[in-house]
Amino acid sequence: MTRKKSLTGLDGPGSVSRIYQEFFRERNEQIRSFYDKAGESVEKNWWKRKYYDGWIADFLASRVMPNSRILDLGCGTGHLLASLSPSRGVGIDLSPKMIEIAKRNHPGLEFHVGDAKDLDEIEGPFDYILAINLFQEASDIIAILEAAQRISEPSTQIVVITTNDFWRFLYPMLEALGLKQRNLQFNWLDETEVAIFLRATGFEVVWSGRMMPFPFRIPLFSWFINNIFGILPLFRRTGYVQYCFARPMGGKGYQGEYSCSVVVPCKDEEDNVLHIVKRIPKMGRWTEIIFVDDKSNDRTREYIKTLILKHPDKRIKLVDGPGKGKGAACREGFHAAEGDIIMILDADMTVMPEDLPKFYTALANGYGDFINGSRMVYELGEQSMRFLNVYGNKFFSKLVSFILGKPISDTLCGTKVFWRKDLPKYFRARKLFNNIDKWGDYDLIFGAALHNLKIVELPVHYRERVAGQTKMMKRFSNAWIMFKMCWQALLKFHIHRSLK
Repeated sequence: MTRKKSLTGLDGPGSVSRIYQEFFRERNEQIRSFYDKAGESVEKNWWKRKYYDGWIADFLASRVMPNSRILDLGCGTGHLLASLSPSRGVGIDLSPKMIEIAKRNHPGLEFHVGDAKDLDEIEGPFDYILAINLFQEASDIIAILEAAQRISEPSTQIVVITTNDFWRFLYPMLEALGLKQRNLQFNWLDETEVAIFLRATGFEVVWSGRMMPFPFRIPLFSWFINNIFGILPLFRRTGYVQYCFARPMGGKGYQGEYSCSVVVPCKDEEDNVLHIVKRIPKMGRWTEIIFVDDKSNDRTREYIKTLILKHPDKRIKLVDGPGKGKGAACREGFHAAEGDIIMILDADMTVMPEDLPKFYTALANGYGDFINGSRMVYELGEQSMRFLNVYGNKFFSKLVSFILGKPISDTLCGTKVFWRKDLPKYFRARKLFNNIDKWGDYDLIFGAALHNLKIVELPVHYRERVAGQTKMMKRFSNAWIMFKMCWQALLKFHIHRSLK
């Protein structure tokens, strides 16, 4: 007796599930078989990928903190994971052959055969989760990101690298000419589509872009095209590499009450420090005020000592600054800070202390990782900023925005708020930028960007000084320092390879 088929062509209950599962099983088997066969040839033909792989490794090494916990999805031979010097490095790949090679070459790391969407056996959380050239082959990107979400914490960063769709029709020719090693490419995604997948699974994009418009090595020529022309908007759009850094979405309410350290650098501010303690609001679990006296010539230090005796109920500290400018004074204050959140408040109170709780809320709620004050939204107070300073600040804000590919309206606002746990990232950035910045503002902004932290700007009311004189007197020499800092940032953000 011949069984009659249903109108849908299904055989019975559960058939949809079986068909669905069979599709993914067959796709995974195709990927596994391809890379198992590729196996040793991937190692033998490493020279075909040397330029590209080296570029990606250099790019990630500048953006990923050493000694971090890193999970590499679709890890292949494990070379990239090893190059990032993780404190704990875990790789997972569908191909047993690739995992065999990875374990042989990198015995100090942890490797598993498995699907990137099946991470139940992987113990998290991780600081970084890498998906390098994974989404082009993945059969279920949503499931992969949902699995990644389960082993993430609020500070985890998802790093996605894909190939620009612009190159789609050149692939067959490049493979035929031997300029590119053949691989599987089921999916083509642009930055917008990657962002859609991330948002759908609870992540938000912090930084994204394209780079490397010429992915082949021709001495000098490749360096010039990728590092000089590659910075320009038109050439950048043709970049072979698309990158995206994302984090779990914030704004879902307080994760808890946090403690705050308000760092107040002081240099000859005797007429201002007396009012600061009264005007700084209590925030979070507790708030400490750290005065850093940067070798004042007036009675600033004595007045701070008086405040400590007069207000034993408040957490007030006095720290000695090295007398080398605001940036160095702030760093001394950072070392003395014990709060979860660090805030910088200029002693002249041109940014009013009463604005600080807004910064606390933005950071504690997860709206950003680095909250930068902006004086360029509200009307400036009369005599608060001189004419040349206003337009100089606007010029450098435009220059910094170009370098970062992200709008920054004010680079020198004294009020900046961030997590104390991220201090190593800012200290690392200062070294990478050759310790040029004398104020600390550029170290912090570029440091946040370099480490893929979400920068959020909050407008503040900028008023004239209550007392004392501004320290920003040498405008042209200061502008030269800012130029040098921007040049260093341009090198670090856009010139990833040595001259070869």
